[in-house]
Amino acid sequence: MIKEIFNIKALVLENIKLNPYTFRLILRAPEIASSVKPGQFCMLKVRDQLSYDPLLRRPFSINRVENKDIHILYRVVGKGTKYMSNLSKEDQIEILGPLGNGFKIIKNKINILVAGGMGIAPISFLTSSLPKDKTIVIVGAANKEELFDIDYIKNQGYSLFIATDDGSMGKKGLVTEILKEKLDELLLDKGNKDIVVYSCGPYPMLKNLANICKRLKIDAQVSMEAKMACGIGLCLGCVVSKNDGGFLHVCKDGPVFDVNEVNWS
Repeated sequence: MIKEIFNIKALVLENIKLNPYTFRLILRAPEIASSVKPGQFCMLKVRDQLSYDPLLRRPFSINRVENKDIHILYRVVGKGTKYMSNLSKEDQIEILGPLGNGFKIIKNKINILVAGGMGIAPISFLTSSLPKDKTIVIVGAANKEELFDIDYIKNQGYSLFIATDDGSMGKKGLVTEILKEKLDELLLDKGNKDIVVYSCGPYPMLKNLANICKRLKIDAQVSMEAKMACGIGLCLGCVVSKNDGGFLHVCKDGPVFDVNEVNWS
């Protein structure tokens, strides 16, 4: 089945500053909002119409969908995201999407969602597809100022556990430490066939999570990040090593992968 991809000019509804470097961009994009799945992404043209710098679009996960609108959670790290931070209400931005393959929802299992840092972006969207009574959300960041969507997840009624590197909120330590605790509790109770883990975050966190889940034979899917030029598999730039040899393209084959697909060594 061929997935429809839209190239549209989206209207900026809000561009909310969450901390000195992080923003939430809300766009009116009905075509994308009606077709995007949790874990998919879009490519934004982050430059003025009269400029060619930066030349390439930038990839961003879809953070939420509300009726005809989509949310993009982003951090200012370079020229493109600096341009985005200056967008105002009623501005327009060109957007290509939805792109890639999202999370594959496995029904009738206990869901554990694990987000590290800005990895919360697709995890927040994923919660809307999962039952509250069978879902645990674990979120981690360097400190409480770097935690996002906490109230959003709480208000939906999901079980939420927090870890920060400095202990300023939740447990001091890593999200994978909480993951191991929850898996131990559930394995004593349910057996590993009843659990699936969904995650997004920095590579070292995902590698640690993959090793934990593979050792315990737990189903797990991870959303991976990579620098992209096109977002549709033409430039062959966004690759990760495949477990059985060769490469996987994050934009076309992912960005969501089963942990057993990836070579983590």
